[in-house]
Amino acid sequence: MRKLTMEFEPGILFKTYQKGLLDRIESFRLIHLLRVDFEEGVKVMVAEMKLKNGVEMQSIKWPLSVQTTILSRNGDQYIVLFYAKAPEGILKDMFRGSRMDVIWTDPTFWKDGRMLLSCMGEENELKRAVKIMKLFGSVRRISFSQATFQEKDLISRLTQKQREILFEAKKSGYYNYPRKVKAEDLASRLGVSKATAIEHLRKAECRLISSLIDEHY
Repeated sequence: MRKLTMEFEPGILFKTYQKGLLDRIESFRLIHLLRVDFEEGVKVMVAEMKLKNGVEMQSIKWPLSVQTTILSRNGDQYIVLFYAKAPEGILKDMFRGSRMDVIWTDPTFWKDGRMLLSCMGEENELKRAVKIMKLFGSVRRISFSQATFQEKDLISRLTQKQREILFEAKKSGYYNYPRKVKAEDLASRLGVSKATAIEHLRKAECRLISSLIDEHY
């Protein structure tokens, strides 16, 4: 598994969709991407957002497809839960066509007009991610490195076995809706029993959710 980092310049469609939004935000940093459903055009994530001086959260006009829940606030800096669903039409069609089998990670942020995106995955999937992002704008700088897990990374809180099974579950489509593989098939790919695979997945999910909640409450 490798890590990809790239600078991204949004195209006209992206800027039009976000018109009147990014000019009110000083910085936006992805903390955790909780769910992505490419078929339904749904994305759920937790992000850290800092507003520009004098801007109030209630003054921001989010696109109709975006719902927000403020988890915490420290002055003009917020931790926000976002639920976004692409509207029917060209945006949803583009979202469906932008399926990427990657794990988004730090650093992924927008600040001072600069957008930096980082993700981990197999090399062929990372190269495909670059091609897809070029459909939405310009990719300027690209770097590949070996994926590593630091103590501050949420994923590092899993055991090696939990991480292995969770990554295979994600890669195989176990978390898709409807699921692409059943628990029995997932266990067979990993060479473990169904009970063992499910046990490791449940423990991994519980640890991730608990860690996420503990960080923000």
